[in-house]
Amino acid sequence: MQANLTLNNDTSIILKQELPKNQVLSVVLDVNPASPANQDGNVNTRAKHLMKDLEASDLLTQTVLDDLGEAGHSTRTRVYFLWDEHGHIKQRILDTPLEIPEQAVFGAPNLEPLKFAIESNPQTVIALIDREWGRLFRIHYGEITELRRLENVLEHNNDAFREHPPQGQVQSQLEDTDPHHDSGRRLLSRNTDNDRTQDHLEHQDKIFYKSLVKQLVFLHQANPFERLLLAGTTEARVSLKRELPNDLEKLLCGEFVVPGDASPAVVFEAAKQALVLVEVTDENTLLEQVREHGVRGLAETLKAVQEGRIYQLLVPGDGSSLNVWRDTEGYVFGEYPEQGQSTLTGFSIEGKSLRDVLPELRERFGLRTRFLAGEHAQELESEMGGLAGLARY
Repeated sequence: MQANLTLNNDTSIILKQELPKNQVLSVVLDVNPASPANQDGNVNTRAKHLMKDLEASDLLTQTVLDDLGEAGHSTRTRVYFLWDEHGHIKQRILDTPLEIPEQAVFGAPNLEPLKFAIESNPQTVIALIDREWGRLFRIHYGEITELRRLENVLEHNNDAFREHPPQGQVQSQLEDTDPHHDSGRRLLSRNTDNDRTQDHLEHQDKIFYKSLVKQLVFLHQANPFERLLLAGTTEARVSLKRELPNDLEKLLCGEFVVPGDASPAVVFEAAKQALVLVEVTDENTLLEQVREHGVRGLAETLKAVQEGRIYQLLVPGDGSSLNVWRDTEGYVFGEYPEQGQSTLTGFSIEGKSLRDVLPELRERFGLRTRFLAGEHAQELESEMGGLAGLARY
């Protein structure tokens, strides 16, 4: 049996190569057992409802239902791709801790949820700093990874600082440290009443912050990230910001307080709150850009998309609440054409939801999509005709 996939930038490409072109059951389900929505077997009920009106075989549907018990022990969201190959059920399954809107489709493989997850989760780096520790974390696709861990202890007085492996290996190493073999901050901190010692400590801190920034710069050059968060004490964050080069300062989008020796799980929880504020701010900015020089209204925006004038769409929810019409050539209209025929081709049309046609529109016109929820989705629907776009030029 093939191992389950994990989400990364190549996942959609791999699946596109591996999956058949049609007759594929694509299902996205929240299987988190801790979720209130999944108590008392509700996930099974939701799955049945999602797949009820599809034309997939009973065997494909039952395969998903049979797997749900195991899925809840493995992940938060499970994405299924199943197909029948000469009487044998084939499958590719992807697990992710991200929240992805639930859906089920039978036909061409539906990779739209993965594209949504990738576009909605820009890579974020956290620099956590206090007077003892400097640590770098990466958050991507709902998971946190500790990349670097520096202790503010000079090694051999050569402006190099003691580096530890990421947490998990750190604890045992720190316990094995010889308490009589110490230097740098630990030794000097016993004499903080001495002005000369204090000056030395402040100079050491400055070098320490510069050292962490150098690692940030190297990390961004090797694997560019889109967002930067600062964490730690207020004093240390202010000092670190002074050392940031312009290109990293532009990526700085939030700050929060957390102890320098906090576990990755604690850092992640604190970062999630900061990232929610970032998302709200970003969406406010996008809506303001639309008001100033964007395209608004379902029909107007779809027309601009198909003329190649739009690079990013703002969509309420997952797009299923918006009705559109598509002709047999793939042209999409936001209003019902006169006489029930395509005004571009003269061919017949059929009613769809925007969610149904988004995958093809994104593929054909290179669109990015921002799915809005809550008040921002209501604002999009009440003030902007349900759909809006930002122009390429």
